[in-house]
Amino acid sequence: MPGRFAIRARWRPTPGIRRSGFTCLTFVAGAGVLSTGLSSHGMAAAALALLAVATIAWLILCYLIPAGFMVHHNTAVGMTGADGTWLLWVVGTQSLAVAASALPAPWAHRFATPALLAWSVGTVLYGIVAALVLGALFAKELIPATLVPPYWIFMGATAISVLAAAELIDRTSDHVVSLTHPMLIGAGVVLWAFGTWLIPALLIAGVWRYVIEHFRRGFDPALWSIVFPIGMHGVGTREFGLAVGESWMVTFGRAEAWVALAAWVVVAGATVGQYVPLFRRRAVPQDCL
Repeated sequence: MPGRFAIRARWRPTPGIRRSGFTCLTFVAGAGVLSTGLSSHGMAAAALALLAVATIAWLILCYLIPAGFMVHHNTAVGMTGADGTWLLWVVGTQSLAVAASALPAPWAHRFATPALLAWSVGTVLYGIVAALVLGALFAKELIPATLVPPYWIFMGATAISVLAAAELIDRTSDHVVSLTHPMLIGAGVVLWAFGTWLIPALLIAGVWRYVIEHFRRGFDPALWSIVFPIGMHGVGTREFGLAVGESWMVTFGRAEAWVALAAWVVVAGATVGQYVPLFRRRAVPQDCL
């Protein structure tokens, strides 16, 4: 009996992971995006190493985090606590598909099928997680404090899914991928349309929160979760337009890059403005106080 309880305790998810939830998967997404950048510069070895690290982390976290919620179920972290951060489950998964399909030759061909499988898992997860998040959102009273910036990941998850589909469409040398071309294009169009449809709703939600309800709580680091979806939507739109031969999507995506840059500048300026007073306070000699 003691041995059995010891085994259960040993495999229990750590409190840190339970508290952080799906935000832990930002590590997977960041590693995947960095691996994609290294591939674009021909650094195959470094890109493969980062992709391997991201894959191992994903295999651990994508099972451990949901298990932690189920084993330690309560209203704070259960289904009623689902929010925009849960979509990082999708973003992390699709980042693997993007990184694998972006590898330089000959690795791109070897990893085409695993990339397709990761994209498929991420696409199905989007439908499941989106339903849970929407259900939680409608299950409680909507107040400014609950309508947090991470809900923009709702759109960002569709954007990175579209980018992964665009990367896979170009992998015509893989037999399995070539068989799924119509499905990839169709799913890409659906996801892009839905993600684009979400943008006005997210903007209206922001106006309601900050302008109409005058919600103010100082600088919120979660504002950075708005920058990534905007940039990813622009990149995904441009790459998908190139893959399917739609020039207007390419133009739209390139223009959106400037919007993403403006959002980055604003949030970066707010971040610096948040910490400058602290540095000034430390720089003042104690004798002058």
